[in-house]
Amino acid sequence: MEKKVKLIKTKKELKRILNYESYRYFGRKYRISDLIFRINEKKELFYFNYLLRKSEYFLNTNKKILCKYYKFKLNRHSLKYSIFLPINTIDEGFKMVHIGPIMINAKYIGKNFVVHRSVEIVAGGNNDFKPIILDNVLVFVNSTITGNVILGNNTIVAANALVNKSFECGNVLIGGVPSKILKENISFEEFFKDCEWMKKRSQKI
Repeated sequence: MEKKVKLIKTKKELKRILNYESYRYFGRKYRISDLIFRINEKKELFYFNYLLRKSEYFLNTNKKILCKYYKFKLNRHSLKYSIFLPINTIDEGFKMVHIGPIMINAKYIGKNFVVHRSVEIVAGGNNDFKPIILDNVLVFVNSTITGNVILGNNTIVAANALVNKSFECGNVLIGGVPSKILKENISFEEFFKDCEWMKKRSQKI
């Protein structure tokens, strides 16, 4: 399965995505003060989103000096909090729930991805064998997703899970070591409503 993130190549698209992700953290568009006075956990986490999206934008528009600057700031922040995020891999709506060690080395991650702390999403043996995660996936604390696996839309990964095989069907709760389907036909109706509302609000700004 080939999935690619839509590259951020315009200031308008950059602003739209940052505002959408800000709504997911704060329920409003982001303010410059959120980036300067990072006095709580949510603001610190959103700062990761900001540095990630800025790095992507300047990389995709071939602005090398600004790209190096924001990648340097992102890498320094990553080392401080042990949160490692790949460039041009995670689609819009990305949200982290808590500060803590997070390692993401995936081939593609879809829209509205939510991740808790102490999560590893890594290649299996060879760096070519990376996970593919589709839209609206939620990964709870202390879980590992490894190898050439695919998680379908609307999948929930329970805490302490080891996912080393694909669950492409979607709308499932998976968990265990190794993981298996714990519950099928998971309803994401309220989740969809929130995401669509926040996306529409961010597009008006």
